[in-house]
Amino acid sequence: VAWGRKGYLAWELHGSKGMLRFDQERMNELYLYQAEGNNRTDGFKTILTGPSHPPYGLFTPAPGHGLGFNDLKVIEIAHLLKGVMGQEKLYPDFSDALHIEKVIHGIVESSNSRSWLELNVP
Repeated sequence: VAWGRKGYLAWELHGSKGMLRFDQERMNELYLYQAEGNNRTDGFKTILTGPSHPPYGLFTPAPGHGLGFNDLKVIEIAHLLKGVMGQEKLYPDFSDALHIEKVIHGIVESSNSRSWLELNVP
């Protein structure tokens, strides 16, 4: 909890070829940095959500119009109902949770040993 923040759930994924950044306060944008080739000095590329990112097109056919938090809840409930009715596979499931747990433990182990480690997570 911090002054000025409304829904600051954010994450960054850092890798040897670049990074991804997401901030729920700007939930219709994904930031990509590529650390290879000529892209190294270009900074972050902002990827805006649009109809090519399902289920965005069910809400608006034009890119650049952001979905809101309530739209996200409609998407989540629709997925849950379809899963309960057997129309699509629910996610995350227990297998996904186990993989996430292995990654979290790997992060802690890597931090404690101050070294890279390889995870056997499919």
